[in-house]
Amino acid sequence: MTADIIYSIGAERIRQDEKHPKLPRYILHPTDDPRPSQFKFSKETQQKINDDREKEGEHSWYGIMNEEDAEIFSAETIEELDAELVQSIALRVRLLEALRNGLVKINSKQ
Repeated sequence: MTADIIYSIGAERIRQDEKHPKLPRYILHPTDDPRPSQFKFSKETQQKINDDREKEGEHSWYGIMNEEDAEIFSAETIEELDAELVQSIALRVRLLEALRNGLVKINSKQ
């Protein structure tokens, strides 16, 4: 991870703390957000789609991130949530590195 990415992330965290100093009360709101079982279904579905597309060289950042997000919100223990957050952050840093190295474009015709 490059120093400019570390700096960018650090600066954003400072901005977040200043703008939203109070942490959210819930991981998933008890009445307004989907249930963990819904995320589990999404995770399993997206994993299969991603695996199939990767075999064909056709997978997407969105699909992988969607799977990671579903894994976060279907975690059943603090340890599992911790591990999934680290994986998700690492994936997003990987995308940012690829973007800054000119390996990713916005359009789908790469």
